[in-house]
Amino acid sequence: MADPKVCVSLDGTTVEEMTDEAARARLAGADMVEVRFDRLYLIPPDPTISEEEEGDIVKLPPEKDWETADFDSIDVDSSISSLKKGLPLPVIFTARPVSEGGFFPGNEKERLEVLKKGIDSSVSWIDLELSIPEKERKKLVKVATTKGCKIIASKHDINSMPDSETIANLIR
Repeated sequence: MADPKVCVSLDGTTVEEMTDEAARARLAGADMVEVRFDRLYLIPPDPTISEEEEGDIVKLPPEKDWETADFDSIDVDSSISSLKKGLPLPVIFTARPVSEGGFFPGNEKERLEVLKKGIDSSVSWIDLELSIPEKERKKLVKVATTKGCKIIASKHDINSMPDSETIANLIR
């Protein structure tokens, strides 16, 4: 069995934050990083700072309550290009839909195009949710296979944890 790999999911909301996190992750020994492209659409609120005995405490509301920018506010091609240049490790590329706990503000057609552009950029891995309609998922799998991009098939049921039999059936 191969040695386990360490993957750091980048939680920045800008390309610059993500590239900085990736550099720190590499120095800390990470083997790969996950680019959550959908996070680039998050608009962090101004923090609330409270003074307590231990010093100033910065508080932010949960990310699910943050606003998101419009799909057209991000230059997808430029952002992917900048990430490609700035990430020193193999990349898992993800654009998580809201229905599966992500922040992608566009429609499904736009999201699938972003995933395809991620594949075209020569990422190491692409995260394709099982909720993607089979016909569209097969198209992405074909492009990924052609590009030598490995595939992660994921499912994110944000409301409940499936039992082991359901998970085994999903894998089959």
